[in-house]
Amino acid sequence: MLGARQEFSDFIVALSGGVIFYSAPHLCWLAFQLLVKPSSIVVQSGYSGASFALFLIASLWLLPPDQSGLPVQWMAYLPLAALLIILFSGVAFIFVKLRRS
Repeated sequence: MLGARQEFSDFIVALSGGVIFYSAPHLCWLAFQLLVKPSSIVVQSGYSGASFALFLIASLWLLPPDQSGLPVQWMAYLPLAALLIILFSGVAFIFVKLRRS
């Protein structure tokens, strides 16, 4: 039986790993937007894409319950987030360019 200290340590490690993993698309988009400095609508569209990917992955677990557990979520989340960030921000970028011309 693990002691209370070991259980708390395991909890902190699992929590920090989950936070880093699930916030990675937002952090990558933050780094990209700081380097490139796109318009605000493009920035917000990228964050919306990352958040929508997280919502979709969470929905897989809730409706209906995911029988495989976390592995499917972990394999699908980052590629889905990258795809939706590119799609949402790309559409916003094209919309901004067309509106300016």
